[in-house]
Parts: sequence; structure tokens; C-alpha cells
Amino acid sequence: MLQEFFSPSAQAFLRYEERPGTGPALILIHGIGCTGGLDYSQVASAPALRGKHCVLIDLIGAGESEKPREFTYTVAAHAQVLTELIRERFSGSVILYGHSLGGPIALSAAENCRAHVRGLILSEANLDPSPSDQPSYKTAQFSEAVFVEKAYPRLFDTVGKPHGIPPTWALTLRTWLPEAMHRLSVDAVRGGKPSWRQRLYDLDCPKTFLFGEKSLPDPDVEELARHGISVRVLSGVGHNMAYENPSLLAQALADFLIQVESD
Repeated sequence: MLQEFFSPSAQAFLRYEERPGTGPALILIHGIGCTGGLDYSQVASAPALRGKHCVLIDLIGAGESEKPREFTYTVAAHAQVLTELIRERFSGSVILYGHSLGGPIALSAAENCRAHVRGLILSEANLDPSPSDQPSYKTAQFSEAVFVEKAYPRLFDTVGKPHGIPPTWALTLRTWLPEAMHRLSVDAVRGGKPSWRQRLYDLDCPKTFLFGEKSLPDPDVEELARHGISVRVLSGVGHNMAYENPSLLAQALADFLIQVESD
């Protein structure tokens, strides 16, 4: 069922799909250019999560949520909106999941809502400033005006072409306010202070980090494990694991729920 929440900090409505069920609310936070409904509908419907309480967020500026041009669209600003939502709507425990740039947003919200958060699970999340091969880095090289007026529309000319954007991402990207994508990209290149990586290490709750097998090798598989973070590699998928194998991602999320609830 589609719900809406008015965020005092954003002065806008955040909309989300809530699927009632048992256990703590699993709040799914998408990455840049994506949406909760389109990215995680199949994941939340998979057998492993059937009957679980799932919340599919559309970040401000994306999907069904409102798109105010005055909003800053930084990681911290998005996390503040989620903090308000959690404190207002979810009186019990929650588990936060964040993918890609949704990862530092989930992490920051977990820091803000430590009393509510039972666990944090991330998949291929940004822990450091975006490197030069990432879409967010390339987006941030434009001024906001040039990106909105020229670069953003041109992205859709590349759909299906070599080195172009995937058709699934083009579908969700069309729901984004271009300014929202640019400002979040600039913040991703700037990185967290302290770093998102260090803040993940310091966060005191159960934590799991997912990698897709096709994204390997990645030095963080060993680095995160050295810092006491559970690492799981999902076979046969890459960065876009929610689309590539929603049932596999659902099983990983369900396993984390079981782990957290048994602690």
C-alpha cells in the first residue's frame, strides 16, 4: 500500500510502499537514479520475504515522492528525511538496507536512529568518495545548469548502446529530478566526513555487506571482514542484483533478518 509522509526538513512528501508483515520493518533504500517500487517490488515479493514487514522507499526527488528544487539532496539531507520517517512512523525496531549510494544514506539514518535500528545490511555501497569510473563522478563534473539542460537529456540517447545506460536504469532515472541526481552525485564525490567507511566500522549493530560475484575482485571483501563486518558474495550477479536475481537478494535479506532476530 502506497503511503506518504510529510518531511519537515524537506518540506515535501516522501512516498513509500509498505507491505505489512511480521518482524522488524525492513526498510529498503535505493541508489542514485533508482526507485524503491521498481527496484525492490520483486525482491519484497520473493518467497524468502513473504510475510515479512517490508518498506520500499522512494527518496525525495525520485519515483513517486515529491521533487522540490530547493532541497539540497545530499546524503545527510536524505538521511534526515528517513530519520524523521522512522521516528514518526515506526515505533518498533527497524532494519535498514541500502544499495550503492543508498548505502551511506542508510548508514547515516542508522546513526541518527540508533535506538530503533537492529541491523544494517548494505550491497556494494559507497564507502569512499566516488572514483572517476562511477556515473556519479561523471555527473559531478558538469555544472548543475549544464547537467540539467544538456547532459541529463543526452543520457537517454545512449540507452541500449555500447557503454550507454541500461534500459532498466533509464526507466527509473526518468522519474528523477535532474537537480536531485546532480546534487547527490556532487556529494558522493565529496564523500563523508568522517568517511562513510569509518562510520560503518564504528557503528555498533549487526552489519552485513553484500557483493555480486560479477563485481569481483574487490579488495573490500577482505578489508571489511578484517573490521568485523560480515561479507557475503551473491553468485551469478553484479551491481544490479535486485534486477538480475531478486530471489537471491531476497534470500540474503531474509537470512540477515533471521540472524538479527536471533541475537
